[in-house]
This record gives sequence, structure tokens and C-alpha cells, in this order.
Amino acid sequence: MDTPKMVADGSHTQKIYLSELNNDVPIGGRKASRIELRTLRDAYNLKMNDASVPSMEAEMGEEVDLHRTTAYCTAESYNLKDLYKLLRGHAKIGRIQMYFGECLYATYRIGSGFYDIFFLHYGVVVMWGLEEGEEQDILRMA
Repeated sequence: MDTPKMVADGSHTQKIYLSELNNDVPIGGRKASRIELRTLRDAYNLKMNDASVPSMEAEMGEEVDLHRTTAYCTAESYNLKDLYKLLRGHAKIGRIQMYFGECLYATYRIGSGFYDIFFLHYGVVVMWGLEEGEEQDILRMA
């Protein structure tokens, strides 16, 4: 890596090359590498072409119904494989999918609707559209 350089405003800059990141950690194959590179490219592409982005009003109409979104940090980490096995047999869990060994996605059934839940390996649960009591039921289950 390059050594940090002083900039006119007193801050430091440093170039970091992708080839130097995590050289000692196996990435998981060519497909995972392509996905990571695409994600990095998309994350740092700050230019937007306003003409190609549809307006929210055109897509959603005039009224937007906002739902509760909640994230809980309940542990230092989750064993997602064991959590997958636990949730797979639960009656209220619909679809369940593991992503890259770091995120477990599940749909939770309430009445006739399904709600999204993400369990992240570092101990965080993110839920959309649920009431506080329903969220507590999910937290007790995990």
C-alpha cells in the first residue's frame, strides 16, 4: 500500500488496491469475487443519470404507505446454520434462504401476508412491517 499523503486541508489520503485487500483470506471462488467486485463498483459509482431514474411519484402515485422498520442487535454473532435448521421447521416461516454464509433471509407469515426478516451473522436482525409484539415473538424464536 502507498504511504499516507498530506492534502492541502490537513487530512491524509491513501490509495488502497483491491489486490491488497484480504490477501490472506480465501474469497470463495471466482463467482464470489465477481459479485464482490460488482458490489464495490456499484457502491463507489456516485454519478447518477437523472433521466434514467424514474421519479418516486411516477412509480408509487401520490400516497406512500410507510411501514415500521426495525433492527435489533441481540448477540455478538449468530450461528446461521443452526438458526436455519430451527426456522426451517417453524410453522410461520415461509421462504428461507442463506446468502454467502453471512445473512439468513426468511419470510414470516402473519394472517395472509408475509414479512421480510434478515438475520445477519454479526448478531443483528432487521424486520419490516411488523408490530412490536410480532417482533418480540421473532426475537424469542431466534
